[in-house]
Amino acid sequence: MLLSTALRRSQAELQAHQRWLSSFVLASRAASRVYSPTIPQRERLPAWQQQSRHYAYHVPKHVRRRQRQERDAELHPQPGSSSSSANELQLEQALAQAITDVNIRDVISIFSQMQDYRALHRSATWRICQCLHEALRRQSRAPATEAKRQDMDEMVAFAEKIVAHIRKGNLAPDCRAHLHLLGFFKESGAFGSGVAFWHWLENQDDEHVNKAVYGVAIDLLAVNGNPLSELEDLYERALERFPGQFNAYYLAPNSILADREAPTTIPGIPMILLQGILSARLLRGDSKSAYLALDTALRLYPTVTPSRFFDVFVEERPLAEAFAVYAMACRAGNPPSYENMRRMLTEMRGNADMRSPDGYVSVLRQMLLTTYLFVGGGGQLTGNLLNELAIALTKTTRLRGFAALEPDDKRRVATALTGLLRQLFDIFARYSVTPGIGAFNSFIVNVAGFGQSRHLIEVALENAASINKEPNHVTRRSVLTAAGLIRDQGLVAASWNELVTSKAEDGQLPDATDFHILVKAAKISGAIDFAKGACIGMDSYLAEDQLHGIYERLDSDDADPPSAMAAALDVRSLLSQLNVLRADMVVFHDRTVGQPRTQDFGQQTPPLTILPPPEELRLPEVELRQLYDEMTTEQQEKANDGQPAHTSSPGLDRTISETNLPLGQLRYESWKMINNLLAWADMHDKAYEKAVDEAIAAGVAPPSREQVLKGRLSNSARSSIASYVSAGTYSPTNPESNMWKVLQLAICVDLSLRDGCSDFGTDGGFVSDDGV
Repeated sequence: MLLSTALRRSQAELQAHQRWLSSFVLASRAASRVYSPTIPQRERLPAWQQQSRHYAYHVPKHVRRRQRQERDAELHPQPGSSSSSANELQLEQALAQAITDVNIRDVISIFSQMQDYRALHRSATWRICQCLHEALRRQSRAPATEAKRQDMDEMVAFAEKIVAHIRKGNLAPDCRAHLHLLGFFKESGAFGSGVAFWHWLENQDDEHVNKAVYGVAIDLLAVNGNPLSELEDLYERALERFPGQFNAYYLAPNSILADREAPTTIPGIPMILLQGILSARLLRGDSKSAYLALDTALRLYPTVTPSRFFDVFVEERPLAEAFAVYAMACRAGNPPSYENMRRMLTEMRGNADMRSPDGYVSVLRQMLLTTYLFVGGGGQLTGNLLNELAIALTKTTRLRGFAALEPDDKRRVATALTGLLRQLFDIFARYSVTPGIGAFNSFIVNVAGFGQSRHLIEVALENAASINKEPNHVTRRSVLTAAGLIRDQGLVAASWNELVTSKAEDGQLPDATDFHILVKAAKISGAIDFAKGACIGMDSYLAEDQLHGIYERLDSDDADPPSAMAAALDVRSLLSQLNVLRADMVVFHDRTVGQPRTQDFGQQTPPLTILPPPEELRLPEVELRQLYDEMTTEQQEKANDGQPAHTSSPGLDRTISETNLPLGQLRYESWKMINNLLAWADMHDKAYEKAVDEAIAAGVAPPSREQVLKGRLSNSARSSIASYVSAGTYSPTNPESNMWKVLQLAICVDLSLRDGCSDFGTDGGFVSDDGV
């Protein structure tokens, strides 16, 4: 009997150990396969991501007690719990798979079925919260629908449930999980739940909070509307609670590095904490302190500063400042996120002045330069970026005064734009990127339609088919619009019939938008009778207000688009500016032929600013360098023969960035740019204060900071752009040695490249013979 009892106890212990091992392996595989990035060697990690080993860690008594209880529960399960444990193991395995798939619905369902949350692996809380945060980000990119709103509400409720379990002790604390939860509450807009969770967290032990959690909490409280003084106090409390190796000193604006030429090797510097207070300062209008925080980050880690440091400036500051910050990051081989790069392209296109051909082409050149810097800094080009550029290029035909041109002049511009698109597609083809159908749709309407060329409609459809881009309903609408613009009644009828047929194949009827496009095309082309016949039958399924709008437009007399009333633009000047854009593309092409990825910015000086440097900062380079040395090095009693001070160790090679720039040079160039940004920020902030004062004096509601700071380019920027790109003032400096040296805005190229532009754009297609 005694032997039988001992044997059963051994079997129970073995089974418990097998269950624990199986759960651990499944959890580890799931985490490493999806959520854990490839870990490089320790010496290659940024120092701020390394953990300090200089201090022993004492495990608190209550933690040791809980760990002992968990081990006892695993080694000595209660009688009769075998089936329950097997069920829990199956749930844990299913939960791990749902987390791997980022299937938040299954995660929520499985989690609600669990009986004992304490049995979960210690990293399970973190992985669940990470999955929840990622699901929110994916959901936020989806179109707004009622189902999306319900899903968001369900995720917020689940996050609040997890917080409740953490506070009760049912889930083991994990700082990584708490970081994701606070970020989730901020991004979902559930500020109240996030703030309440943080107020509880701050009073817990160091198992619950660390420097990074403080940083995310500051970011959350800033979005919640807490005053900046309160957030600055919280920042100071974090530095006092987690002093590390003199964190407060190294995060100070006036800190000095031991070696400006070498990477920072100090472990544990709280960069997420610094990013949190930087974001808070920007949101509260303290741009000066925010730029000083950015200067600190670039001084510490010039090539590995986290992307969020740059992204927040793109989101919050004017375009002139945002571009300079963006360009600094690209130059260091550390480009901002793709989302914010695309956001900047969209903002540039939105800032374009459609009344000025010179100004609009300048914006196109700026967009091309932005793309070059992104790929040159190591960014990955995508089809969406190509679509953004292609659509902006095709909208050149929407310039004020273009509609008043003679048909032959319109076709000349259309041919030029076709050639430019062909060059652009060829450049992106080097990166295995092809245009989406949206680019072809825009080409059909803007270039073929406004350019009065039916042939280009056929060219667009053929080229789309050659790269397996199937026409959609928008494509057929685009052909219908273009048919009206070129006044081809037969094509209007044919394209409408094709649209109706394709929708019928999908089980749809023409909607109100389709009828509006038909009526507009018919009014311009004169196919009124056809449109009236096509509208028969829509009364049976369209709403009354929709029918009223369609019939009202059908009976009106506006046969021509309103833009035809403007005076014709100077077509020769426009073609001249497009030739300069073509030369820019030649430079882009030549620079990336042998080196399609990271560029050698050590041998190039691409433009990094839109605005010229402030007058007070236009000092000789020697004086700037001397001032920099005085501020960033420990001064010796004796001068060094007038030479710039260097802190690099003799006999050591200087560390360089991926873009072939020494770290010392990057730090110096970033310091200069930060000084420019401080001056520009002061100018823009004063403009905002002036706008508020004027609104108050006029007795109207003052504008928001975003309305003023994120509006159109300032007049000073516009005037500098116009003066630089206008014909007759285009004069590059020593173009043979450095084709990219410019004053302010556009890519500067050798004038000799224009010699081959006389027959530019004559090719009928815009995809090269070897395909995209």
